[in-house]
Amino acid sequence: MTAEVSWPALVRCPGPGCGGPLKHRVPKDKGSALVCGRCHTLYPVLGQVPILVPEPAIYLAEHRDAVLAALAEAGEADLAAVSMVQALVAFAPKVAARPFSDDWVDSEAQGGLPPHPHLDADRPGHAGLATLLSAHAAHGLAARVQALYRPRPKGAVVELGCGAAPVLAPPPGVTHVVADLSLRAALTAASRSGAAGLVADAQALPFRPGRVSTLVALNLVDLLDDVGAFLDGAHHALARGGSLLVATPEPSLGLGDDEALQDVLQGAGFEISGVEDGVPWLRPHTERHLEVYLTQVVVARPA
Repeated sequence: MTAEVSWPALVRCPGPGCGGPLKHRVPKDKGSALVCGRCHTLYPVLGQVPILVPEPAIYLAEHRDAVLAALAEAGEADLAAVSMVQALVAFAPKVAARPFSDDWVDSEAQGGLPPHPHLDADRPGHAGLATLLSAHAAHGLAARVQALYRPRPKGAVVELGCGAAPVLAPPPGVTHVVADLSLRAALTAASRSGAAGLVADAQALPFRPGRVSTLVALNLVDLLDDVGAFLDGAHHALARGGSLLVATPEPSLGLGDDEALQDVLQGAGFEISGVEDGVPWLRPHTERHLEVYLTQVVVARPA
């Protein structure tokens, strides 16, 4: 069961240059939606997940197969939802379909810890691997973010780019939103955590100013085309005293300087309140194939 959220109170229109207020609307026989009171763009709500990207019709046209498959997998492909998708796709300009693959490994999809291979101290490297797995369990990325998170009674907690595995468990009474550009990810994460799911573009955040108390973005900023747009949206969304937790295995952001992320944050109007470097992030594909990243975690607040 996913959380109930008053979306109009939390979000705004992500359309370019708009930011207008959203209200609920239920078009006849085509499911529920949010509609902007300024530009009148209609944002569908599919499986209780609003699709709040700047061009929702184009998004659905490009990713229709992935969207319909995600709804079917979640048991949410009812007639109203499918009709909503088809109606918006028909309204969209003709665009080429784009492949969409979710970036997670099996253990992340299952929400569990990495599988421990059978380790034998007499085999080369196994003792070191055992140490690494132990360090990941105690001090890995998810554990460190959980330790750094400070619950606040007001404002939503948002995990952006959540994939299949959200890491936070806010206390009762705190609005928890898991957001991703993939509908399948949002549905999966919401179902697993009980949070409210949202499809959103990190470079066009749809949150109303000052409505988010904590924004978490793990292993996301190095994938963005426009980090500045993300940070600008985060700065506006965060409440006074709110926190932004960012983690990335590439804090240089392609510039060759591991302090680049901190510099960009400060340039966007954030104060750095904490930095941890070398935090392990393990992604096990099989017992014999293990990816290891050392991430930098930065905690920042709007200045």
